[in-house]
Amino acid sequence: NEKIANDGYYNSDTASVKQLALYILSVVCILATVGLSLLDKKRFSFTSRSVAYAGVCVAMSFALSYIKLWDMPAGGSVTLVSLFPLMLFSYVFGAKKGVFVGFVYGVLQAVQDPWIIHPAQFLLDYPVAFSWIGLAGLFAKSPALRKTPQLQFAFGGILAGLGRFAMHFLSGTFAFGVFAPEGTPAALYSFVY
Repeated sequence: NEKIANDGYYNSDTASVKQLALYILSVVCILATVGLSLLDKKRFSFTSRSVAYAGVCVAMSFALSYIKLWDMPAGGSVTLVSLFPLMLFSYVFGAKKGVFVGFVYGVLQAVQDPWIIHPAQFLLDYPVAFSWIGLAGLFAKSPALRKTPQLQFAFGGILAGLGRFAMHFLSGTFAFGVFAPEGTPAALYSFVY
């Protein structure tokens, strides 16, 4: 809160955060994430084995997130394969469990190095964005790809990466658009960032 107090950005009469758009997009994105995870036919019940693997994968992803290739100027960073363990978990145990474990990891990321200016932006940038990583296992049992597990994992990884990118893009457009240079559309700035 101290980072944004009285900055004319969020908590004042001249705030430039598009709050209604953020709330609507957050709800739509949450519903899309849950809806896509329901395409997975596996049961959503954790065994002691899946909980142990989830804990190990979350811990590995969290540890790998400290290996940063570079930090971004307005928050965020580029890391080396930090989400790979979560994607593997989702591929092995299914998208439903993967989405839940991604949600947990997203909350942990918010604790690690938060950049929060709005409740809906928090949802999009942390729990919802990382929940999309859990969709990497969506194609694991695809009948059309059953003979090529590499393609199953690749297509799931592409879906997960694009979904996470979309969450950050929406958050950047509607919450962080104020950082765009003069004359640059917020959507373009968010896309490039």
